[in-house]
Amino acid sequence: MTANEPEQTVASEPRYAYWWDFFGPHAERTAQHHAKHLREFLEDNGHASAEVGTASAGHNHCAAFCLPPPAAKTLVEATLRPNRTTLAGEVPR
Repeated sequence: MTANEPEQTVASEPRYAYWWDFFGPHAERTAQHHAKHLREFLEDNGHASAEVGTASAGHNHCAAFCLPPPAAKTLVEATLRPNRTTLAGEVPR
């Protein structure tokens, strides 16, 4: 590349957030426990940088989520079978 050529940028792959929903009086504790196992699974498979946590959409609901790198998309979808998938940054419904 010469100094006069524009720099080529590669479109980055979209990042997805994966969600596992839990309902009822023990939803928060169950989601926290599930998040612990999500973190362990991702670390064991070389994706320790993935964001993992929990979020609540209201009373008696809590969800565990992970935001893995694009390289882990197939692994998470095929192995862990999330309840929902959103684009990273989207507010889940």
